[in-house]
Amino acid sequence: MLTSIVARPHAKMLTIGAVHLVLFLMVMSTAVLAQSDTTTSSTPSEPTEVPQAGQGEGHWYTIQPGDYLSRIARSSGCTTSLLVQINNISNPNLIHSGQQIWLPASCSGIVAAPALAPVPLTDTREADSVCVTGGAVAQGSDAGLVSDCETLLTVRDGLAGSAPLNWSAQRPLTDWEGITVTGTPARVTRLNLREYGLTGTLPLELGQLAHLKTLNLAKNQLTGAIPPQLGQLTQLQFLNLNTNQLTGAIPPQLGQLTQLQFLNLAKNQLTGAIPPQLDQLAHLKTLSLAQNQLTGAIPPQLGQLAQLQTLNLNTNQLTGTIPPQLGQLVQLQFLFLNANQLTGAIPPQLGQLAQLKTLNLNTSQLTGTIPPQLGQLAQLQFLFLNANQLTGAIPPQLGQLDQLKTLNLAKNPFTGAIPPQLGQLTQLQTLNLNTNQLTGTIPPQL
Repeated sequence: MLTSIVARPHAKMLTIGAVHLVLFLMVMSTAVLAQSDTTTSSTPSEPTEVPQAGQGEGHWYTIQPGDYLSRIARSSGCTTSLLVQINNISNPNLIHSGQQIWLPASCSGIVAAPALAPVPLTDTREADSVCVTGGAVAQGSDAGLVSDCETLLTVRDGLAGSAPLNWSAQRPLTDWEGITVTGTPARVTRLNLREYGLTGTLPLELGQLAHLKTLNLAKNQLTGAIPPQLGQLTQLQFLNLNTNQLTGAIPPQLGQLTQLQFLNLAKNQLTGAIPPQLDQLAHLKTLSLAQNQLTGAIPPQLGQLAQLQTLNLNTNQLTGTIPPQLGQLVQLQFLFLNANQLTGAIPPQLGQLAQLKTLNLNTSQLTGTIPPQLGQLAQLQFLFLNANQLTGAIPPQLGQLDQLKTLNLAKNPFTGAIPPQLGQLTQLQTLNLNTNQLTGTIPPQL
């Protein structure tokens, strides 16, 4: 039965119910009908074919139950982001049955859809969602949870690659591997697929999980770039992507994650500079970018991360000097800058890090003397300055580090005598002074 009349692009559109249409046609003259010779009819309950790129100038497509915008985009030869832009779609996960979108024949140079309003139909987006009809999300659930479910189904195959994931519209969302649903109203707040054998990429649609607090995809085989859309996850507190095969630069948009407390991108193949925008992460406690191929200088802006407890930048290709601003990190407990190409002197401001337990600056090209201010690090347990080009005498102030367990000053051209004050280090377990130019006798205090 005819239920609507849908005008083609640039024509006047008329939509009426089936009963009213019959009455209308009974009194409507043939001459009036002839004036509407550009009008066609379609039945929304029947699937409308998605035109392929290159067929004419474009086509209006009516959304069918179970449709995904990403699937429509692939079928039409466009991208999801382009369809969102040209159709002014505010949320790509909340398209609904009966909604019309413009599919251009060629996606090149398109900036807006033709001036035709979609047919007004009853909003049944939740009822027609594959997540609701399949049972993954219960009828009457918050639209946000439906959106989360549809987003996860959209990213599933691209993220998993060859790894099996049990994410299905026919399985309750709360039973999906790695997914945690909490809150009132309920939303997806945790995605933890650590060591799941994932071989795909990081889909940009992950940035649509607006209530996500934990994203842990560590120790997989993910490739490709880190999408800047992750910067949209403004409630994220924990982001762990370490031990994958990710490439490209660190997106500066990650600086928008103002609730973030833990950021670990270590053991990938990331390149480029460390974005200074990370200084906006006011709640960050752990920052690990170790074992990548990062270049450039250490941004002095990192000294503004007042809550930071761990800073690990080891085994990169960082150059330049150690910023003295790092001495402002009064909560810092672990500082790893080793195995880089850092030059210049050790800033005496590092002696202000009263909570520091580990200081590792080994295997770089540091010069100058050991600042005596390091003797103020009352909590220090491990000090590694080996394999640099440090000169001068070993400062006796190091004998004040009464919590020190390991002191490694090997492979530097230090001169002078071994300070007898090192004999005061009653907790010391390892002392390495080999390959230097030290003179004199071994202090009996040792």
